[in-house]
Amino acid sequence: MHSVTDALKPNGTNSALAHAWLWANAVRLQAARVLAAEGDLTHLPEAFMLLVALRDVRRAAKMALSSMQVPAAKDQLSEALADFDRALPGIVEARDAVEHFDEYSLGVGRAQRSRMKTDPHLSQYQLAEEYAVRFGWADAEQLHPHLAVGPHTIAISAAADAASLLVDEIWAAAKTEEGTPTSRAAARAIHHAQKSEPAWRQRQQEGSRQPADQAQGTTDDGIHAESADVP
Repeated sequence: MHSVTDALKPNGTNSALAHAWLWANAVRLQAARVLAAEGDLTHLPEAFMLLVALRDVRRAAKMALSSMQVPAAKDQLSEALADFDRALPGIVEARDAVEHFDEYSLGVGRAQRSRMKTDPHLSQYQLAEEYAVRFGWADAEQLHPHLAVGPHTIAISAAADAASLLVDEIWAAAKTEEGTPTSRAAARAIHHAQKSEPAWRQRQQEGSRQPADQAQGTTDDGIHAESADVP
C-alpha cells in the first residue's frame, strides 16, 4: 500500500525511461554525425559527444534499476545492462577520459591511478598515452569506425542499436515491475521488428505502452509533452 507521501514522489522508473529514450536518440544522431564527419579534427569532437550520450543511456538504466523493487524486473534489467556493457565495453572509462581530460591527459585519472597500483613502473606519460581517446576504422572501406580508450575498443557502428535496445529492455523490465511480466525476448522481438522507435512507443493491440502517468502534460521528470507519443 502506497502512502500519500509516496504518491507525491516522482516515479524514478518513468523518469529513467524518458531520459533513456532521449539519450538513445542523441546516440543515434551522434553516431550518424561521426560517420558523416571528415578528418580527425571533426571525428573526435563528434565522438566525444557520442561517448557522453552513451554514458547517459547507461546512467538512465542504472537509475531505473535502483528504482525497481520486484526481483524479476531487477534481474532482467541487470542482465540487459551486462549485455550492453559487453556490446560497448569501456564506455564509462571512455566518457571519464573525455570529461576529466584535466586528469587523464596528465596520467592521473581514476582508471590510470588504478593501473599504476597494479604496475608501479608505469609513468604518468605512458598512462596519458594509453588513455588518449583515438579514432580509427575497423575496415579498409571506412564503414565501421571505432574509438580506442585504454584497453577498450568501442564500435561506433554498434552504438545506436545497443542504446535503443537498452531502452526497450528498460521498458520491458518496467512492465514486469508493474505486474505485467514482459520478457527480455519480447523486448528484443519488438526491437528487431521496429528498430526505428523504442518498444514502449508502439501501439500493438493493448493500446499505449507508455507509462500511464506520462500519458499527457508534464512527465515526472519535468519534461513537457503534448501527447503520449512524446516523452
